[in-house]
Formats: sequence, structure tokens, C-alpha cells
Amino acid sequence: MSKVASLVSEGFDVATALQQLAGSEKLYLSIITKFATMYKDLPDTIQADLEKDDLTKVQRDAHTIKGLAGTLGHGALREVAAQLEHSAAGGNAAECMQRLAAFREIFAAVLGSLQNVLSA
Repeated sequence: MSKVASLVSEGFDVATALQQLAGSEKLYLSIITKFATMYKDLPDTIQADLEKDDLTKVQRDAHTIKGLAGTLGHGALREVAAQLEHSAAGGNAAECMQRLAAFREIFAAVLGSLQNVLSA
């Protein structure tokens, strides 16, 4: 069984993700590793940026995660990141704070799933 197969039960569309990566599980694992390392604290970073009223950075970070979620094949994370990005682009800090709660929850679940695969 593939090392990433367990992600299917965690809401990942692994087949589509691998298709986008020319079937390379090695590349997929590399992206997972970078995501889990580089972005593990992102919800806290976004919250700090919201507290500083830096909606441009919130928008940029949400956009980045939206793209990575698409690459990883996780539609729910992609959607919540898109909503956060949209709120930031509209200059609505209060709405961003509300959306951050949902983002944080889904992000934590995704990160946990990825870390489980990496530690297996």
C-alpha cells in the first residue's frame, strides 16, 4: 500500500493530486514535508497579522495555502483559504477573524494528517 493512501480517508483527493504531479509520489511527499515544516505555524501568523491590521499579508498567505491545498488535493482547506483570502482582499478584518477560526480547525486537521503520514 502506498504511503499516502491513508490520506484518502482524511479528505484528500490523492489520485487527482498525484495526477497533477505526473504520478510522482516522491514529489507529493516532498510537498507534504515542506508544507508541514514551512507552514505549521501559519494560523498563528495570520492571527498576528490580523491584529496588526496587515490584510495584504493575510491575503497573500491565504492565497498561498489555497494553491497548496489544491496541489495536495484537499478541497475543504482550499475552500476555507479562498474564503479567508476573499475577506482579506475586501478589507474586512472582522470577517477575516471569523473565517480564521474555521481555517485554523481545518488546517490543524490537515497538518495532523500530513504529520501522521510523514512519521509512518
